[in-house]
This record gives sequence, structure tokens and C-alpha cells, in this order.
Amino acid sequence: RLGNGILEASINSTIINNVCENNSYGIHMWFSDSPSVINNKFNQNYAGGILILDTNNVKIYNNSIEYNKKFGGIIVQNGIRGSISYNLILENVGYGVTLNGGTVYYVIHHNSFFNNLIYSNALSQASDDGEGNYWYHPDD
Repeated sequence: RLGNGILEASINSTIINNVCENNSYGIHMWFSDSPSVINNKFNQNYAGGILILDTNNVKIYNNSIEYNKKFGGIIVQNGIRGSISYNLILENVGYGVTLNGGTVYYVIHHNSFFNNLIYSNALSQASDDGEGNYWYHPDD
């Protein structure tokens, strides 16, 4: 059984310049407020790259999220306010980014999505500003 790369549950934390590979999740964040995830590599994790549960005001910026399995690149559940920007989201088995039930007021912009198996949000939200994203899938 695999463990998680980084477990995070705190206030105003910054996760910066890490490489998390071959874990269950690269980072598992829950019940946090105002965390930043910047300049990390989350690659080849079994369950997914970044899992965020019940966390508010998240900033996910300039990360490489590649070749993660099962649930995909970035999974957010029950989060209020956040931004996902300037990330490379490549070749994940599930969604590149998933915003599940209870997630509101997220802005997703200027990311590059390449060849994720399923490459859209699980639930569409009116508050998502999809500006400047690049989506590529070879079957399009």
C-alpha cells in the first residue's frame, strides 16, 4: 500500500519546490485555509496528483501534474474560493481538473491541459473563469 507524498492540514501554509512521485496522492490537503502550492512536481502517483478536501482560499500555481492515475491531476471537493493557474496538466488517467460537490468560486486560468484521458470538469460552475487555458486531446 502506498502512502501520500505530502499531508497538509493547516493555515497559511506554502508547499513549494517539491517532487512527489509514486505515492497514493502527491499531496493530500484537508481542512486547511489559505494554502499555496507552488512550483512542485506531482508525477506518477497512483490515486492522483493533488487532492484537496474541505479547504478554502487555495492557490495552485505553476506546478507540473503529470502521468497520475485513477482520479487524475487535481481533485477538489467542498472548497470555497481558489485559483488554479499556470500549471502543466499532462497525461493524467482521470480528469485533468475535477471540481466536485460543494466547490464554489474557483478561477481556473492559463493552464496547459494535454492528453488527459477525460479532460473537462466533473461539474460545470458559473463561477469558473476558463480564460487562457489551452486544451489538447489527440482525438479532437
